[in-house]
Amino acid sequence: MGKTIKDLIISLIAISFSVAAIINIITQFQTLAEARKLNADYQVKITKLEAENKQLIGKISYATSSAFIQQQMRDKFGLGTANDYWIKLPIYPDNIDLLPREYVTWEIPVWQQWWNLFTRQ
Repeated sequence: MGKTIKDLIISLIAISFSVAAIINIITQFQTLAEARKLNADYQVKITKLEAENKQLIGKISYATSSAFIQQQMRDKFGLGTANDYWIKLPIYPDNIDLLPREYVTWEIPVWQQWWNLFTRQ
């Protein structure tokens, strides 16, 4: 009888270790699956950032090119090259009136004219 209790205890300990090992293996597989998913997500982000980086490098190279600088000189400062044609517009005086004015006359009734005459202060 003593040997059976000892065997039972050893069996329980072996079963406990086996269950713990199986749980540990399952946990490790779950952790590995999560890590693979995160790795795939980061690979997608890296790909997007590399594409954006290429675009920014292209913009930087264009912004430092002579074509961009000449375009900015024309747009911002009105500067050009010897081959450019310039149109000189006539200068109009400041007091020129390009829009016709309408003069509105208000007819004040006679009774209101009398009223205004006597009630002015």
